[in-house]
Amino acid sequence: MKKLVVIFGVIFFAGSVFACPKITGISFEPSFEVPVGTNVTATMLIQEVLDYQVDSCTWGGDFSGLEQTSGLRLSSPQTYSADASIHWSGVDENGKIVSGTDTYSQTLVAYCVNTVTEDKQVVAKGSSDTITITAGVYPAVTGDVGSFIQWQKQKDNGTWDDAGTGMSQTLDSSEVGTYYYRARAGDNDTWVVSDELTVFSLTLTNENVTVTRGVPGISATLVPSEFLPSKFVWTFTGGAGGVCESSTINAGVTLVDSNDQYTVKCKILYGNNQSYETPVANIIVNARTGWSLVPTCIQDDNPNWGDFPGGVLLGQFVNKNGSNVAITPVDSSGATIAQVTTDGPNIGYWYVKNSSYVISVHTLINRYLKKGTTPLTPPGINFYEYNKAHGVDSDKFLTAIKNHEYMGSSTGGGHYKQLTDEAVKDENNLDKNIEKLCSATVKENLEKQITDSRKTCNDEIWPISEPSGNWSGDYYVYSFPENNWMLWTGATY
Repeated sequence: MKKLVVIFGVIFFAGSVFACPKITGISFEPSFEVPVGTNVTATMLIQEVLDYQVDSCTWGGDFSGLEQTSGLRLSSPQTYSADASIHWSGVDENGKIVSGTDTYSQTLVAYCVNTVTEDKQVVAKGSSDTITITAGVYPAVTGDVGSFIQWQKQKDNGTWDDAGTGMSQTLDSSEVGTYYYRARAGDNDTWVVSDELTVFSLTLTNENVTVTRGVPGISATLVPSEFLPSKFVWTFTGGAGGVCESSTINAGVTLVDSNDQYTVKCKILYGNNQSYETPVANIIVNARTGWSLVPTCIQDDNPNWGDFPGGVLLGQFVNKNGSNVAITPVDSSGATIAQVTTDGPNIGYWYVKNSSYVISVHTLINRYLKKGTTPLTPPGINFYEYNKAHGVDSDKFLTAIKNHEYMGSSTGGGHYKQLTDEAVKDENNLDKNIEKLCSATVKENLEKQITDSRKTCNDEIWPISEPSGNWSGDYYVYSFPENNWMLWTGATY
């Protein structure tokens, strides 16, 4: 008989109560949150009672079996259910045979890595920036599963190397390269790969950037080369200064002036409003190679040149056009002048693009000094033959005259030798001198500089003295007024 008891307004039911077996929980080994592909063992946790027994265990949901323990391979990333039930029987305190059931349900998760994301994709070498790469799992878990997330890292398309475990990885900026990270949940999961990650370096060639005059050549070094910023911004000082932009590693800037002081720095824009800038570097404008005016000379250039010796020229050293100058043309027209049209410190400057100046000379030897030349009548005999017949070494004399006009000999000088000795000096080399000339504003100023430089070099190299030492002695010449041969004494050439 049940009694209704009221104490201070609270109602209690009193009656007979007895304990019976029940399921208090389900344990999962190794855990209720595991990487996909893991074999999990589920075990019913049963509270046993004296005089009662568990007659049967039954599994439902995703598990099956009739034992207290059941195993299952969690082959897909999802939430699994484990439904446990027991049937029990026994004798109660009154000696009556009783029986019943109890149930318990619990879920577990098999997870996989489904995303690999990064907080940024590009950092500059040596900066304080780092890239954090994070793995996302599916389905969501409540516990810390980082120890089961495996990572590998690849640099510059090399091998995949172990990078440890955890929910995230950090790529610092210490080493330039192109990187990929990949993650998976355990050995049975599929790798998920990150986006391409880059640690780059941007440097100007040296502390002093060297460029060749007139050649676009301001550039930086960007590693890795596959990394392409959205823009290069170049800032200059000196000359016209200014800022110019380019889409490539080369600024496309031409410098021609080596007298002014120039600096440059390069900034790149990339990513989401990110930028990086190099330190400032000095610019050194170097001369172009191959700018050297080299003389040429043709010996004994005209076999029909010369009058019969008798107070006339035995030989001559002259320019190819017959004038007594070394460098032609004699004005600024031997230089091609151009103007810098690209943005940069020297935009609008005039400079010497190339040179067509020449030193083209030749020697002329009197034809009657040579053996076999048909003589005039009178005298009816050639200079060479007459002198040889009268004891003069005509061959030695001819050689001496040739040496006198050309490169001289071991004992004597020559006109062409005098010219080349001066022409090889840098201060007298016209092409080397005009290569560096420029004018910031006025073309005519440059033309005058070229003309003045040409005159200075020419005056220094044209022979101004008569060589000697190639011949010393007597020889015969023919006097037409006296109609006779005469002995010329004490001649030196």
